[in-house]
Amino acid sequence: MRAAILAPALLSLAACAGGGGGPAPNEMNVTQSGGGTFSGVAGSGWTDEELRENAFGVLCPAGRPVTELSVERAPDGSARFGGRCG
Repeated sequence: MRAAILAPALLSLAACAGGGGGPAPNEMNVTQSGGGTFSGVAGSGWTDEELRENAFGVLCPAGRPVTELSVERAPDGSARFGGRCG
């Protein structure tokens, strides 16, 4: 009986821990590299246009424009992207 209760609890914990899926729809993780370049992942709630327009100044600081942006979409709608700040 104990094992039957424990197994679903462990499965729920694994799902919450991000068991390999993409980011949540409104989540974005960005890594800034030297020379003004960046890369990251974004959830399905972020559109390519929002990434291109530097929504909320997340990708490039101080109003610098996003240039050379490349976006690859996964089947779940999440995006892997990279580019440069102008």
